[in-house]
Amino acid sequence: EIKDLIGADSLAYLSLDAVVDSTEAPRGAFCRACFDGQYPIPVEEGDRAPSKFALETL
Repeated sequence: EIKDLIGADSLAYLSLDAVVDSTEAPRGAFCRACFDGQYPIPVEEGDRAPSKFALETL
């Protein structure tokens, strides 16, 4: 469906590791949490959770 939607003849997907490797940056240079759920810092839930602005001061 996506191939047809964008008008491409073919479509291939890269693995997350392949995308990171393609940047030639060190493995830890990118946060991949949106894709693999592995956050670079502990994620607290409930009353101990930091505010959504906690990382903006770093």
